[in-house]
Amino acid sequence: MNTLFELIFAPPSIGDRTLLIHLVAKTLIAMAILVVLWSTRTQAAVVYEAF
Repeated sequence: MNTLFELIFAPPSIGDRTLLIHLVAKTLIAMAILVVLWSTRTQAAVVYEAF
């Protein structure tokens, strides 16, 4: 049973399908992190401007 950390950072097995799955997973996780950071920064800016 792989942990999420292992699934994200472990080098993928040789094989196009596995490599593609790893690339997609890393891309989705990176996009989610960017969206969270961007939305929190935007909310902080709105709150800062409100006061």
